Amino acid sequence: MPHLKLHARPLRLVLGAMFAVSLASLPSITAAGSTAAPKVPSLATLEKYISTSVKIQNAPPSSGTYPPYLSLSFSQTIWPRTYVSPCYVYNAVKKVPPNPRAACSFGDVAAKRMILLTGDSQAGSWLAALNTFGETSHWRIVFMAMAKCAPWGSGASGDVILYGSVTAQDCDNFREGVLVEARHMHPNVVALIGNGFGSQSTLTSQVLSIARKYEATGAKVLFFRPVPQYLPYVTSASPVNCLLLHGSDVPGCLQPPSVVINGEYVAAFRAVAPKVHGSLIDTTPLFCTKSKCAIYVFDGSKRRMINSDNTHINYYYSAWIGTALGQLLKSSLPATT
Repeated sequence: MPHLKLHARPLRLVLGAMFAVSLASLPSITAAGSTAAPKVPSLATLEKYISTSVKIQNAPPSSGTYPPYLSLSFSQTIWPRTYVSPCYVYNAVKKVPPNPRAACSFGDVAAKRMILLTGDSQAGSWLAALNTFGETSHWRIVFMAMAKCAPWGSGASGDVILYGSVTAQDCDNFREGVLVEARHMHPNVVALIGNGFGSQSTLTSQVLSIARKYEATGAKVLFFRPVPQYLPYVTSASPVNCLLLHGSDVPGCLQPPSVVINGEYVAAFRAVAPKVHGSLIDTTPLFCTKSKCAIYVFDGSKRRMINSDNTHINYYYSAWIGTALGQLLKSSLPATT
């Protein structure tokens, strides 16, 4: 796995605004450079934890969650390494990293089997989970992503500014660069993860177009069902507001999957997957019961916050659910040695 180098000053990421990561908020770092792995639950155990957690009435104090819910921010979405490496492209950096197989490998970096994880910050939020899975199941995870650049496009074109000095054309160039690298690397699997834009028909068409290009490389194409997202036009109860404002009635502000998991993305992925011999991974059991999505998951020791902000899961939770994610992936992965 790439070496995680911590700087004395907070790492900063510019995505239209400045976000800071304090060193106190980072996972512990081992001598080998990887995050110290927490005890990870099986899928069945995780589902039991979630079922119990959505019934807990009283909100804990801010210091009672992991991480403290008042400290949550977008900067806890992607591992710190990606903020200072070429693997996650943002701001003035607009190109695919050179030699990504070497620079951007996670999981079991000696494994012959490879999953290419690409997309936008949503893809980045799954990196810690796939690293956990890759280490234990012997898959190399190659990660290349660009802020606000879903695998199927940004929803804009030409010189339209996405953020900072990055344009829609920069996004398109990056996506094409990743595809070129995929043709050289020949990954066994490509996981395409990101937020789409436009109408349902446009989104489906864009997803199908890029999925067919990756299918042509010989890779199995995977789509992940979106994570819970608490957008203002969907629900006024963000994860933090839920705990702050509903102190003794937390279940009363929990939302069903049908509200916080975007149905348009699900419909697009479901329509495209069979056309490219791909699979749609139903990740909802990692966050929700059939009727409620948890704000945090209590494992008997820690109350683990799921989101880093309104629209991303945090890397602490992501790393913790890696084994459970692997169980969901198992039937969709190609038979390889």
